[in-house]
Amino acid sequence: MQETPPDLVLLDVMMPGIDGYDLTRKIRRDPLLSSIPVVLITAHLEVCRIKGLAVGATDFLRKPVDFELLNLTIQNLVTARKRTVALRQINRMLRVQTELLSWS
Repeated sequence: MQETPPDLVLLDVMMPGIDGYDLTRKIRRDPLLSSIPVVLITAHLEVCRIKGLAVGATDFLRKPVDFELLNLTIQNLVTARKRTVALRQINRMLRVQTELLSWS
């Protein structure tokens, strides 16, 4: 993920070896990955949703997955992330321009 960061991470809560909560925590602790939207999916109770959001999940979907809802969620989160990245780049450019102008 660090070499080619994805636009979004879609995780099942129950996975072999590491659960979706732990992987979400790892993603959130990594500065290169921390802003990537993470969507958790599970068939479990509402308590799992609360735990998922508490560890940093961006959204949470229940099984069986409504694929129309999943598609819209992905589209909205990826669009929002792209806008955020673009705004950060514009901000950086404006700071550089301001610094350059202050040296003149």
